[in-house]
Amino acid sequence: MSTKSIVICNKNAKILLARQFIKMSHMELTELVVQFTRNIELCRDSTHFESENDLYVFIPIDTLYLVIISHKNSNVIESIENVKLVFRLIQDLCKGGIYLLT
Repeated sequence: MSTKSIVICNKNAKILLARQFIKMSHMELTELVVQFTRNIELCRDSTHFESENDLYVFIPIDTLYLVIISHKNSNVIESIENVKLVFRLIQDLCKGGIYLLT
């Protein structure tokens, strides 16, 4: 599997939920999410972008983002289909919505 992690975060890089598929520390995951939030403003017309080593595919959910972080050489179409599948799963499980409690 080429997916590193699936994350739900806000635009300030606060991680609400994350599932890693490879061994990584919390610091490594946080660095990936921070890199995502820094680059999100650059992709107003698409739902994915690449960094030096990683591929980020995301769907905005209100004020949050559902993000799949994959290896750069992974299949972008497969990652897009995976993020759509996880998004449908979240919609089915969280019918009332997802809210960030402060």
